[in-house]
Amino acid sequence: MRLNPDCIRDVMLYLEDGLSYGGRISSFQISEDLSDRYFPEDILYSVDQLSLRGWISRSGIDGAYAVRDILPEGHDFLESVRDPENYSVAKSRLLKIGAVTLGALKDVAIQVISDKLSGKI
Repeated sequence: MRLNPDCIRDVMLYLEDGLSYGGRISSFQISEDLSDRYFPEDILYSVDQLSLRGWISRSGIDGAYAVRDILPEGHDFLESVRDPENYSVAKSRLLKIGAVTLGALKDVAIQVISDKLSGKI
């Protein structure tokens, strides 16, 4: 499967908006609520990858799980890609070189923010 950075970003924004302290969101609910934009397999794969990367905490197995929390690295990623313009510029830069990894996306998005702060953009 291919990782879809747009889906990753949308899942993270969805979780940030929907999770409450001590609450949980089921994989079924995430898939249902984002199904107008992505295939369920892409959504579940994105959640799997977010968990493996240590950006979210979840419990359960084999697609039947609940997301419990966004972890500190996940919050850092969210802050770097929250602004649609920053995200678009970062993704565009990476597409030009053909390497859109999550780590690179976060790093380039942070560089875009830095460039804006210094007046380079």
